[in-house]
Amino acid sequence: MSQLERVSAFLKTVCQTGLFAPQDAHATFKAPEALHGDLMSLLHDDYNYALARWFLSSLLPAESESCVYAELYGHIRGVLSARFPNEPLTILHESSSALSRIIIDGGIGRKKAVRGASAALDVRFQLLSRSDRRCSICGYRFSEQQSESFMSEKKAEPIFQFYDFLKPTRQSPMNSRIEIDHVYPVALGGHSEVDNLQLLCGFCNRAKRDRLTLFDGGLSPKLISHPRLGKFRITSDFLVVRAIVGARCFSCGKKSTQTELTIATLMDTLELNPTNIRVTCYSCDPMRDYRHLAVKGLVL
Repeated sequence: MSQLERVSAFLKTVCQTGLFAPQDAHATFKAPEALHGDLMSLLHDDYNYALARWFLSSLLPAESESCVYAELYGHIRGVLSARFPNEPLTILHESSSALSRIIIDGGIGRKKAVRGASAALDVRFQLLSRSDRRCSICGYRFSEQQSESFMSEKKAEPIFQFYDFLKPTRQSPMNSRIEIDHVYPVALGGHSEVDNLQLLCGFCNRAKRDRLTLFDGGLSPKLISHPRLGKFRITSDFLVVRAIVGARCFSCGKKSTQTELTIATLMDTLELNPTNIRVTCYSCDPMRDYRHLAVKGLVL
């Protein structure tokens, strides 16, 4: 059976059985890889990460907020013993110890966390130098004026004539300013030490928020109007930053540390979701002829 035949069979099964059909109404089936698009590995990674966190969360006692290591270890070992009764004691001990340490170090299940990123001058200088004046997600290059304003904690208001309608960093001063972000979110127990801080443009920071995987972003589509192309529907702004982070341009292979990245459609359709986007730099951009729109209210 060809890939296209597999896709057709899969879609036919989905349409015939329905997502909420009883489990015994149809056999378990797997989506063909052809449906995943360029983000196949990202979808797999996010699924595995979410599954791992769900599993770890299921090991936590109800009073996990006040648990110390010894109590947590005892609880996890009891749960694992019941779930894996045939495992050797050495494996059980090593697994219980490792999972307890991951939960404590990673902040999984914590309700309290350290808040607020340090704005000390030396921290700002270190972050600015380390980032090469680029947004750590999309690679947007901050101007010297923005960098100086960031160091002095004064607001810089750059004015742009055009902006990318799919990654609107240049649409407003708020979207393009330098902001400090927690790599591992504060809401999940992330700390405010320098190794957990990074500089993002305002758009990437607000789109990322405290989410880690595509499954955290949920489905909250928004419509984007384009004067020539009509309406684009995109799953969420979080999809944009999640696709770009750590990625390379699909054509030249450059990363965000080398150039600014954005997204483009994979197929000729106006629906942007994880199966229909690809990452590109602006030099290789397949949508360059209609990528940028004029900033509203700006007299050209």
